[in-house]
Formats: sequence, C-alpha cells, structure tokens
Amino acid sequence: MTAESARQQRRLLFLLTSILAVNQLDRHIVNICLAAIGAEFSLSDTELGLLAGPAFMVAYVIFGFPIARLAVSFDRRNIIGVSMIAWSTLTLMIGMAQSFAQLVLLRIGVGIGESGAVATSHAMISDLYPPERRASAISTFMTGANIGLLLAFVLGGLITQTLGWRYAFVFAGLPGLVLAAILLTTTKDPERRSLPGESDDRRSLIRRTLARIALDPGLRNLTLAIGVNGIVTFAMLTWTATFLIREHGATPLAAGVILAFVAGVVGGLGTFFSGRLADHLARRDPRHRMTLLVVATFAAKPFAIAFLLTDWLPLGVLALSISVLFSSAYWGPTLAHLHGGVDAVMRPMATTMVLFCYNVLGIAVGPVIVGAISDLAGGTQTGAGLRYGLVTVQIAGLLSAWFYWNVRRSMAVPTE
Repeated sequence: MTAESARQQRRLLFLLTSILAVNQLDRHIVNICLAAIGAEFSLSDTELGLLAGPAFMVAYVIFGFPIARLAVSFDRRNIIGVSMIAWSTLTLMIGMAQSFAQLVLLRIGVGIGESGAVATSHAMISDLYPPERRASAISTFMTGANIGLLLAFVLGGLITQTLGWRYAFVFAGLPGLVLAAILLTTTKDPERRSLPGESDDRRSLIRRTLARIALDPGLRNLTLAIGVNGIVTFAMLTWTATFLIREHGATPLAAGVILAFVAGVVGGLGTFFSGRLADHLARRDPRHRMTLLVVATFAAKPFAIAFLLTDWLPLGVLALSISVLFSSAYWGPTLAHLHGGVDAVMRPMATTMVLFCYNVLGIAVGPVIVGAISDLAGGTQTGAGLRYGLVTVQIAGLLSAWFYWNVRRSMAVPTE
C-alpha cells in the first residue's frame, strides 16, 4: 500500500466514524430529553419506553434488509449520503412535533434513514482492511457511537436545560447534512474484494446469508450474544439519565455530563482498545477474541449492579465507569468474527441480520421492560422502579458470556 492509499484509507475511516457519531447523536438525543418530553405530553414511562425503543426499531430493522441488498450492487457511498440527509432532516422536524403521534411517526422516519448507514459502513471497512486488522478498524469505527453518545448527553442535556428539548433536536439534525455533503463530494466507494474461494453469487442473498448464520454454531451463538448485549445496552442508554434525575436529583445537564463521560469517553476507550487487544491476542490463538468477551462480560456486571444500588453518586459513577469500560469491548471482536465467517458478498446482509437481533431484542425489549417494571413499582414518583428494572436486565445480560463461550468452543484449535 502506498502512502497516499494509506492516507485515503484513514481519511475514509475517519469520515465514516464521524458519520456514525452523528447517527448515534440523532438516535440517542431522545434519551436525555425523555423526562422533558414526558412532562410536556403527560406520558407514562411505558409510553416513553415505546417512543425511545419500538418506534425507532421497527423501521430500522425492517428497512435494513432491502438497503443491505442494495449495498451489494449499488454505490455504498451514495446510500449512506442519501440516508444521512433523510434522517437528519427528520431529526430536525422532531423539534416541531405537537403530539405523541407525531413524535412516533418522526422517530419511525429517523429509523428508516439510519438503517442505511451502519451495515453499509461495516462492509466498506471490511473491504478497506485485511482480516488481521479488521477488529481494530471496526473498533475504531465503533468509537463513533461513543462520540455520538457524548454529544447527545452533554450538548443534549445543556440545550434541554437552557433552551428546551425541542432545540436539542434542531442541534442534532444539522451536522448530518454537512457530513452528507462532504461524503458525497469528496470520497468514493472502496473496491469490493473477495477472498479466494468465496462465492460471488448474489441470488437469494437473504436466504443464503440466513442459512450460513443459522447452520454455523459459532455465528448462531454470536448473534444470540449480540442480542442479549442489545437488551442491556439500550435499557441502560434509555433510562440511566432519567434514573439519575429521579433517584439522585441530578439536573438534565448534570446527568448528561455524567453519561457523556461514562458512555462517550470511557466507553470509547473500551471500544477502541478492545479491538486492538483482540487482534493482538488472536495472533496467538483466534479463540482468544471470544475469551476476551467472556471475561469482560463477567467483569462488568458487579460494577453495573453496584451503580444501581448505591445511594452515593460519586461511588455510583465510578462503578458505572468501570462497568462500561469492560462492557464496551464486544463490537470489534464480534463483527470481525462475523465478517470472517461469511463471504464478502454476504457481509452487508450478515451485519444487518446481526443488528436485527441486536435491535429487536435491545431497543424493543430493553427500554420497554424497564419502563413496565418501573410503572409497576411506582413509575414517575420514585426511581426505585427503574432500579429494579435495570438490575434485572444486567443480571440477564450474563447470558451473553455463555453464548460467547459457545462461539469459542466452535472455533478450530490452531495448529503449530
């Protein structure tokens, strides 16, 4: 690779990472605004959970499949650019909503737009980088999610507290329009490269990709693991700010700063370095990628539960930070293993299928279950109900360690 090619490679990875940051900003800005939206429209916690979760998820996962199919044959840069324009414009419009129904419809539209970005970007990155560097590259890309969370919580909390929640959505929608213009005018789609022996048959792509995942014990368990992680991740992202406001008396700005530091900075460090550690360990034994995820899952849970049970906020923030450092390790190793287990032509669809499981179980189940448990235990009058719900999903999250261990068991023992 020439120096110029390496620069272009890094430049495109940086731009895709920035796009993911905006993607996550627009997706999660609603979380810091839930308390204010609920107060204005007199919504229950269950309704807020539906707004944050299924209203987005249904469109995101359904439209992800046809867009992934388009990404096999059409220019992936253009797909991402057009998708960004759509979801950014709809995010702006959420700030003008006058009813709960309008909020739901606009969130559905944002979900449709955002379904064109993540899986398509993953496929582009896998064409940019060889297998031995793929976990590191994908982990670098996934730090964009942490940056987006940081922006959503810090700036979302600040704007919500000073100007109101509607202006937070206006802020969130603008950067995507700028990045879309940069992407469409300054970059091109990487050349699609298949490994020797891979099939380029694009017929019945959904069926063939589903069969590959379903019939491979490792990929099947990998998908289940990411689904369980989705439940925990989205439950915490959706409700932690509201938990801090109700249980600890934090302002929206204070809650946003705490979550920006934890999810944005600490989570970003965990995501970034876990990919590099996974690639380093895999040089000795590829199974160590999964061993890392098993250990990280078990290490994270006691600290997460300590955060939810303590009444002293500084101790809780410390415990939450340690938990997030471990629990953010899964993206790079998981997607690197997935892309290494399917043909290149299947990668966008395989990513979409895994994200389908992640989002269906995560966005649809996590926020709603916690909201329902909260309503049963007192709802908006106390933070105790949120505590019970979040502890429940953290304990259930231990299942992901079992699934990752099964992935490890399915991998061949390396020979000398």
